[in-house]
Amino acid sequence: GVVIEDNLIEVRGDLSGLSAHERAADGAHPFVIRLIQADGAVVRNNRVRLTGGTPPLAAAIELTASRAVTLEENRLDGFARAVQADTRSDYMASANLVRPCWPRGTRLVAPLEGGAGRVSAEQVECR
Repeated sequence: GVVIEDNLIEVRGDLSGLSAHERAADGAHPFVIRLIQADGAVVRNNRVRLTGGTPPLAAAIELTASRAVTLEENRLDGFARAVQADTRSDYMASANLVRPCWPRGTRLVAPLEGGAGRVSAEQVECR
């Protein structure tokens, strides 16, 4: 019955407030939300974003031994994908927006969302 809903979660690259143990754990498991044995959990209408030079992460949410999880209408900025799930987990995802992000001034191009063409990096920055 866990519900994570209507939150703004910002991840900052500055780990100065964490102990050495916490820094090591965060580096080993880079996920913003971890659900462990959270059958039936709902993660809905959240905005999760990386700020201040934090490098892109592989996924925003990690599922471990969690069945029937619902992920809907989340905006995830700075992630390659929404979820990393182990073989004991399953989930349903709908209407989530996942955007990898780059710092201002990074020069690269990305495909236009509507089809053919390319846009500048300024249009794919998260902030």
